[in-house]
Amino acid sequence: MRRYMIGLLVIPAIITISCSRSTAPDNGDNTPPPPQYTVNGVFEMEAIIANYRSPVFSIDGAIITLNDTLGQSISSATVVVNGDTIPYTGIYLDTVNVRYVAGYEYTLSVYIDSLNNLTATVQAPDVDSIRILSPALGDTLPYDSLTLQWEYYGNPATGTTYILVADTMIEVSGTSYTLDSTLVKNILAQRQTDNLMVGVLIMNGIYFPELVEGSSFFVGTGRATGVIVDTTR
Repeated sequence: MRRYMIGLLVIPAIITISCSRSTAPDNGDNTPPPPQYTVNGVFEMEAIIANYRSPVFSIDGAIITLNDTLGQSISSATVVVNGDTIPYTGIYLDTVNVRYVAGYEYTLSVYIDSLNNLTATVQAPDVDSIRILSPALGDTLPYDSLTLQWEYYGNPATGTTYILVADTMIEVSGTSYTLDSTLVKNILAQRQTDNLMVGVLIMNGIYFPELVEGSSFFVGTGRATGVIVDTTR
């Protein structure tokens, strides 16, 4: 499981070693090419291009946050996706020129200065959208049998399927998953609520070990629903 911010779609580490790396080329078989990237310097970045719908948050576009190693927002960077410059409005956000397209290749370029910059390419999974079959929005479910079922439009084998619950992302397979009851109870206790948002994502992406821990760039689609959890059982 990973802790993940999706709205983005934290991260307490300070790294001060400057470095540069490029990934290896495609291995030549029929699988999608691995994400390609080059990174220089050290900063924190979370980037997502997604068509994501939930009862409280929806996005079809690109969201990028940039921070320095002290966690301070970087507002003066040049951020470009496939030739379109992403404007800064508290975060780097574009829902007009950059939209999610199944199977499409996205190249993200971030230029902070000559010592801190990044270019990365990720191919979107060949999945147009996801539909959650159950539970329905507002259903009341027992904490120890909270099962999510969904269907997809496309080929999920071209991406990785995740369950998103609170800020935890769990890699799964198939079209059904029952959440761990201890995880559910812990999340509800931490948040002091019986309301829980759960979703399904199909995404491709990359984490950048050279940057602040958790820095990432993901592309994909997802849907979420909200339920009331009965913790009395």
